[in-house]
Amino acid sequence: QLQAAMAIRNLSLHPGTDVVIVNEGGLEPLISMLYSSDDVLQEAAVLALRNLSISDENKAKVVRQGGLPALMALLGSTNVSVQEQAIVVMRNLSLDPENEVRMVEEGAVPPIV
Repeated sequence: QLQAAMAIRNLSLHPGTDVVIVNEGGLEPLISMLYSSDDVLQEAAVLALRNLSISDENKAKVVRQGGLPALMALLGSTNVSVQEQAIVVMRNLSLDPENEVRMVEEGAVPPIV
């Protein structure tokens, strides 16, 4: 899983591959990895999601596929790097108007502040 998350992170850096990764089912395993008890795996997955969440086409998909609760949970991680990367992904997601409303409705503001 760790190697897969790292490979997705690396692949997602190349223009256009971020949308392909999401369209080919790449979000579900990454979101699942966010719930791991292994913070190294969490960090690799959240770094991949950080790259994928830059694309406007992917922003709403991350939230629709259940990424928001997992990211909110990571804000309470004891690993500062995991917390930082989770907040970067949430920032990226909040740039989508649909996500902005949903994030407020789902209680994302209190863990952020």
